[in-house]
Amino acid sequence: MKFIIKNILFFVFIAFGKCYADIAAPLGLVWGLKSDVIEKDYSATLVDEFDGRGKIFLIDNPPIKIEDFNEVYAAVDSKYGLYKVILFKNINNDAFGNAGKSSFDNYEKVLTEKYGKPKDLLKVIGKSLYTQSDEFYQCLNYQGCGAYSAFYSPINGGGVLMKLDGKSRGNGALNITYESAVYEKIASEQKAKENGKIKQGL
Repeated sequence: MKFIIKNILFFVFIAFGKCYADIAAPLGLVWGLKSDVIEKDYSATLVDEFDGRGKIFLIDNPPIKIEDFNEVYAAVDSKYGLYKVILFKNINNDAFGNAGKSSFDNYEKVLTEKYGKPKDLLKVIGKSLYTQSDEFYQCLNYQGCGAYSAFYSPINGGGVLMKLDGKSRGNGALNITYESAVYEKIASEQKAKENGKIKQGL
């Protein structure tokens, strides 16, 4: 889970450039919220810590709930506060992917109405190995076989990535990741810190 939250939108940062304007956080949350506020006000549980400054929380009671999603995760930086939110919807017993594709299409319409057409949209399946119609999620779980994703990069900054992920036959998940444009600052500072350590070590 930590890997997913830290890296799911890594490719987005280049597209942001130096624009630090931002989209709104989902579910009534606000970018920049500190850990103690998230824990107290939204019944959040600490899941993990990383990089000496990052924390991942599972939010149980966000200001706005969408019942379709089973889990809501938040990444919080000790300096900049809340900067990433991921909504997960587990999908089971769906070998042909009908339920997953229907959910994807429904949320694609909602996100497109709000943010405009996606900058990148992929709906590819059965390119290699798992080519049968009832191997939808196995295909998504196998690199190079298929992908269902939509990336939105609104003009006011930040990014939204929706993906269908495969777990096993008939089982997968829909996730929608919202990321604040401030992450570029976080990534830059972390990179500078790492380079400093390398320079010192050499």
